[in-house]
Amino acid sequence: MRGSRSRFGWALLGFLSLASAGAAFAASPPALTHYQGVLRGSDNTPLSGDYDMVFAFFDAQDAGNEVLLDSHLASGTGAVTVAGGLFSVALGSGQVADGAGPGTYVSLAEVFRDNAGVWLEVRIGAETLAPRTRVLAAAYALNAATAAESTQLAGQPASFYLDTSATAQTKLGRVFFDNTAGSGNGLEAKGPVAGGYFRSGSSGYAYVGSGDYGIEGYGNTMGGYFKAADNTAYAYAGYEDVGIEGFGSYCGGYFRDLDSSGSAYLGYEHYGIQAYGSTMGGYFDDTNSSGYAQLAYGEWGMLGYGNATGGYFEDLNNSGYAYVGYGDAGVQAYGNGNGGYFENITGSAWARVAAADNGIMAYGSNYGGGFSDVGGTSTALVAYAAYKIYGTGTVSFVQNHPTQKDRVIVYAAPEGDEVAVYTRGSDRLKKGEARVALGKTFALVANPDIGLTAHVTARGDVPLWVEEVSTSELVVHGPAGADVDFDYIVYGLRLGFETVPIVQVKQDEAYLPTASTVAELESGQADTVASSALARLRPAHERLAGTPADLTRGTALAAQINEGREEWVASRHNGKPSLAARVVHPEPPGEPTDRGHSGEPIGHAPVVAAAAIAGPTRGASASASPARDPEPPLVKGDADAAPLPWTIVFATTSAIDGGDVVAVEPGSPGSVRRAEGSYDPTVVGIALAPASAGQVVVAMASVVEVRVDPAYGAILAGDLLVSSPTPGAAMRATVAEPGTVIGKALEASGSDIGVIRALAMLR
Repeated sequence: MRGSRSRFGWALLGFLSLASAGAAFAASPPALTHYQGVLRGSDNTPLSGDYDMVFAFFDAQDAGNEVLLDSHLASGTGAVTVAGGLFSVALGSGQVADGAGPGTYVSLAEVFRDNAGVWLEVRIGAETLAPRTRVLAAAYALNAATAAESTQLAGQPASFYLDTSATAQTKLGRVFFDNTAGSGNGLEAKGPVAGGYFRSGSSGYAYVGSGDYGIEGYGNTMGGYFKAADNTAYAYAGYEDVGIEGFGSYCGGYFRDLDSSGSAYLGYEHYGIQAYGSTMGGYFDDTNSSGYAQLAYGEWGMLGYGNATGGYFEDLNNSGYAYVGYGDAGVQAYGNGNGGYFENITGSAWARVAAADNGIMAYGSNYGGGFSDVGGTSTALVAYAAYKIYGTGTVSFVQNHPTQKDRVIVYAAPEGDEVAVYTRGSDRLKKGEARVALGKTFALVANPDIGLTAHVTARGDVPLWVEEVSTSELVVHGPAGADVDFDYIVYGLRLGFETVPIVQVKQDEAYLPTASTVAELESGQADTVASSALARLRPAHERLAGTPADLTRGTALAAQINEGREEWVASRHNGKPSLAARVVHPEPPGEPTDRGHSGEPIGHAPVVAAAAIAGPTRGASASASPARDPEPPLVKGDADAAPLPWTIVFATTSAIDGGDVVAVEPGSPGSVRRAEGSYDPTVVGIALAPASAGQVVVAMASVVEVRVDPAYGAILAGDLLVSSPTPGAAMRATVAEPGTVIGKALEASGSDIGVIRALAMLR
């Protein structure tokens, strides 16, 4: 290394050499370089003394980046001693510091490892000597990575080190790769079978980048094991009979799509799965698409569809199970205790369905059951206070007509110690006789042989008597020549019910109303109390008897009948079935057997097919079309009429005609428009009538007329319908994508745009 002269007249001549050559076997050489130099004054006189020297390493001869500084200062590791102009320094033994350039360097070995060209700049005191001197090959012995050609390195042959050739090599011991300061991958491996193969003894091994798999792992215990550094989460893969078994302090697993529109937590708090999605919470489908279910879809908690049933539920011991959407039944349920059990949240009302030998057993703090027609014309409260049935309308029995097989007889039923029927009216005695033709229907419901009684009352001071009575005629006599008006009533036994016993084996308790029940009916109002039978009859009884009425015998008899009532009421509350939650793992319905209460296998109930309306169904010929009669009720709407239960009134600013397919209006929540585009997932139903006053009535489930466009495929009865590119018109669905189906065609379409009957059913 040639010297240089400073402006102060110093001269420097130096050279670099390896600090050691031929180290002991397997020993690592120190990261030091030997530097010797001659220091003279401007008059060429050798200098002596201690001098502060800084040795700076750069990646260029001029300018460039300062890579590393090695300072030998009196205030630090010690100044360099010069004697008779000569000095010797071990570079890298001073105060080594990272230079101002990029990267971090703390030793000479790193400098020569990363830089192909290195220049040394010497600073003595405040003087920087120029020019810089390039460090030549000898110093690169510190970097073993560039010495593959060397026959010896640290006492080892070249074969001891990895090379870049195609020759296979074996490394005994641990290998660590660190590319954190660089870019790209820390390790990249490729191979004809797999990118990598790892094995621990013989019990576990894994292929990386094998075929179409990222990682393919095998092990006696499991295929893979993953664990968080802080031990808060871990997962087994391919563990026994489980694909993945995950555990975590937050949740067992979390999955999310790239745009965050769908996510799911597994094993999250008290939930097995907690899932969210912009369309629905979850979707499940079997491999042949014969059954599928949508969870948290729109306004529904669950939407289930299947060729056999929409849903099937069963408890663990097979004692209770239910089909949902099965054949023509909404729910078909079975159980050892009862077919179904329902209870409100407060526990004040509950009902058992198909319980023991009863169809429905209902209980409530107010009444057992309430029924009403849609128009409110007739209502009935069952088991209400002192009443078995309380409400508007009649309590009637129905009987087949004996001769007209398409007719029935409907009679209002009175109460008594028999199942009785009656007829009554008014007539006139003429010349001492009257033959009264009784109501024609009376002979159809009354026993003609036994139990007929007749009562007549004259409207005047004339004695009358019954000469003869039958189910068709009443013969009344009086004094000869007498003419008088009279009223009559004829009672008979209801045909077929003559042998019904009055005293029967108890099926359930039948207690009398209590004082508290009566008090609830009275409600503290004077007029309600005065309207009772006791209030009406008691004054007359006491007037005739001359003493206050003695009610002790009736009270004692009522107490005897009500004996044990309080315990019975308490047992009904305490005997409610348990609602404790259980973990259930239902199996598919399959072909269930031995589940009917009769003991006979029930299998799958046959699905009763509805009669086709008109035209062929898909897959059938037109010649096989059945007649149109009977037709389902066709609903035609009135924009000004009140909405029906299966319709919804939406706001709209668009022109919509009756029969148009409508969809959600973007940017205007609660409003709808004509559907435009194929398989529109925002469809909501079919307009029942033209829009009026900014509103339109939309059918959600009914038989309605819908506009269709057969240009996108001929429509036959039974085809599913979706929105089409034609505004407001439907077309035949070739793929029934969830959320796009608006109904099912009930008849075939023509060749042009037109209106057909369809069953509106959004799904």
